[in-house]
Amino acid sequence: MNIKTTTTIREACSYVRDELGIKIIGGAWFEWNGDKIVATDPIGAVILKAGKVPKEIDPKHPETLSQPGLIKVAKDELGVDHFWLYRFWMGYDRFFQIKAITDKDQEIKDDVSEFGISLAREFLVY
Repeated sequence: MNIKTTTTIREACSYVRDELGIKIIGGAWFEWNGDKIVATDPIGAVILKAGKVPKEIDPKHPETLSQPGLIKVAKDELGVDHFWLYRFWMGYDRFFQIKAITDKDQEIKDDVSEFGISLAREFLVY
Protein backbone atom coordinates (compact mmCIF):
# COMPACT_ATOMS: atom_id res chain seq x y z
CA MET A 1 0.00 0.00 0.00
CA ASN A 2 1.19 3.48 -0.81
CA ILE A 3 2.34 5.34 2.31
CA LYS A 4 1.58 8.69 0.65
CA THR A 5 -2.08 7.70 0.32
CA THR A 6 -2.45 6.63 3.94
CA THR A 7 -0.60 9.74 5.15
CA THR A 8 -2.84 11.99 3.03
CA ILE A 9 -5.96 10.43 4.57
CA ARG A 10 -4.65 10.61 8.16
CA GLU A 11 -3.56 14.23 7.73
CA ALA A 12 -6.90 15.20 6.18
CA CYS A 13 -8.81 13.58 9.07
CA SER A 14 -6.69 15.40 11.64
CA TYR A 15 -7.02 18.68 9.77
CA VAL A 16 -10.81 18.69 9.40
CA ARG A 17 -11.30 17.47 12.97
CA ASP A 18 -8.76 19.71 14.70
CA GLU A 19 -8.69 22.81 12.48
CA LEU A 20 -12.25 22.91 11.10
CA GLY A 21 -14.10 21.27 14.01
CA ILE A 22 -15.76 18.71 11.72
CA LYS A 23 -16.46 15.23 13.12
CA ILE A 24 -15.07 12.15 11.41
CA ILE A 25 -17.90 9.67 10.85
CA GLY A 26 -18.71 6.51 8.94
CA GLY A 27 -21.23 6.25 6.16
CA ALA A 28 -21.99 9.34 4.11
CA TRP A 29 -19.14 11.47 2.82
CA PHE A 30 -20.69 14.61 4.27
CA GLU A 31 -23.25 15.34 6.97
CA TRP A 32 -24.85 18.75 6.76
CA ASN A 33 -26.55 21.16 9.14
CA GLY A 34 -28.23 23.61 6.80
CA ASP A 35 -25.55 24.50 4.29
CA LYS A 36 -22.62 23.75 6.62
CA ILE A 37 -20.69 20.47 6.68
CA VAL A 38 -20.58 19.22 10.29
CA ALA A 39 -19.24 15.69 9.74
CA THR A 40 -17.42 13.71 7.08
CA ASP A 41 -15.89 10.34 6.40
CA PRO A 42 -12.12 10.13 5.72
CA ILE A 43 -12.50 10.36 1.94
CA GLY A 44 -14.71 13.42 2.34
CA ALA A 45 -12.02 14.85 4.64
CA VAL A 46 -9.46 14.48 1.83
CA ILE A 47 -11.81 16.29 -0.55
CA LEU A 48 -12.44 19.06 2.00
CA LYS A 49 -8.77 19.57 2.81
CA ALA A 50 -7.96 19.77 -0.89
CA GLY A 51 -10.66 22.43 -1.27
CA LYS A 52 -12.41 20.40 -3.94
CA VAL A 53 -15.98 20.11 -2.72
CA PRO A 54 -17.85 20.98 -5.92
CA LYS A 55 -19.87 24.17 -5.64
CA GLU A 56 -22.87 22.48 -7.26
CA ILE A 57 -23.36 20.23 -4.20
CA ASP A 58 -26.57 21.28 -2.51
CA PRO A 59 -27.32 19.80 0.94
CA LYS A 60 -31.03 20.36 0.33
CA HIS A 61 -30.82 17.98 -2.65
CA PRO A 62 -29.04 14.81 -1.42
CA GLU A 63 -28.76 13.34 -4.92
CA THR A 64 -25.99 15.86 -5.60
CA LEU A 65 -23.90 14.32 -2.81
CA SER A 66 -23.27 11.14 -4.76
CA GLN A 67 -22.42 12.70 -8.08
CA PRO A 68 -19.74 10.94 -10.14
CA GLY A 69 -17.40 13.92 -9.85
CA LEU A 70 -16.69 13.21 -6.18
CA ILE A 71 -15.33 9.73 -6.90
CA LYS A 72 -13.03 11.20 -9.54
CA VAL A 73 -11.79 13.88 -7.12
CA ALA A 74 -11.15 11.25 -4.44
CA LYS A 75 -9.28 8.98 -6.85
CA ASP A 76 -7.19 11.86 -8.21
CA GLU A 77 -6.30 13.25 -4.77
CA LEU A 78 -5.31 9.83 -3.42
CA GLY A 79 -3.83 8.29 -6.55
CA VAL A 80 -6.08 5.22 -6.23
CA ASP A 81 -8.75 3.43 -8.26
CA HIS A 82 -12.38 2.41 -7.58
CA PHE A 83 -11.33 -0.95 -6.18
CA TRP A 84 -9.01 0.70 -3.64
CA LEU A 85 -11.88 2.91 -2.41
CA TYR A 86 -14.18 -0.12 -2.17
CA ARG A 87 -11.62 -2.04 -0.12
CA PHE A 88 -11.04 0.97 2.14
CA TRP A 89 -14.75 1.45 2.79
CA MET A 90 -15.23 -2.25 3.51
CA GLY A 91 -12.69 -1.90 6.31
CA TYR A 92 -13.61 1.58 7.52
CA ASP A 93 -17.41 1.49 7.33
CA ARG A 94 -18.04 -2.20 7.88
CA PHE A 95 -15.01 -3.34 9.89
CA PHE A 96 -14.70 -6.13 7.33
CA GLN A 97 -11.24 -7.57 6.78
CA ILE A 98 -10.98 -8.68 3.16
CA LYS A 99 -8.91 -11.84 2.81
CA ALA A 100 -7.61 -13.92 -0.06
CA ILE A 101 -6.70 -17.59 -0.11
CA THR A 102 -3.59 -18.53 -2.05
CA ASP A 103 -3.25 -21.68 -4.10
CA LYS A 104 -1.41 -23.13 -1.09
CA ASP A 105 -4.40 -22.46 1.19
CA GLN A 106 -2.68 -19.60 2.96
CA GLU A 107 -4.86 -16.72 4.08
CA ILE A 108 -3.62 -13.24 3.17
CA LYS A 109 -5.15 -10.09 4.67
CA ASP A 110 -5.89 -7.20 2.31
CA ASP A 111 -3.81 -4.25 3.48
CA VAL A 112 -6.30 -1.58 2.34
CA SER A 113 -9.28 -2.94 4.28
CA GLU A 114 -6.94 -3.50 7.23
CA PHE A 115 -5.92 0.18 7.02
CA GLY A 116 -9.61 1.17 6.93
CA ILE A 117 -10.28 -0.76 10.13
CA SER A 118 -7.24 0.81 11.79
CA LEU A 119 -8.31 4.31 10.74
CA ALA A 120 -11.84 3.73 12.03
CA ARG A 121 -10.45 2.80 15.44
CA GLU A 122 -8.31 5.93 15.38
CA PHE A 123 -10.82 8.56 14.19
CA LEU A 124 -14.39 7.27 14.07
CA VAL A 125 -16.91 9.06 16.30
CA TYR A 126 -19.50 6.67 17.73
